[in-house]
Amino acid sequence: MIAGDIYDMEIPRRTELLRIAQLTAGILLILVGGLLGPIPGPLGLPVALFGLVLVLRSSRWAKRKYAWAKHRWPRWFSVPDRLLRRKRPPRAA
Repeated sequence: MIAGDIYDMEIPRRTELLRIAQLTAGILLILVGGLLGPIPGPLGLPVALFGLVLVLRSSRWAKRKYAWAKHRWPRWFSVPDRLLRRKRPPRAA
């Protein structure tokens, strides 16, 4: 191994590291939301939905599976779909 080989190695981009961090945080939040579900009060569902949003923003595979499930069972996915919609800024007159 030549010393120049170290500098030729590809360094992960910051966006790739951010995507991995978002994916990991999303999976952890979905798991925490599942654990908080049996506790009285509406704490588990919002946490799990926020985790779902993070996972869907960072994983193409999850987006494809979500789109397939949304097409198959549209009524079940109306609430998360509304949460995932981007807010459009008001148009200037």
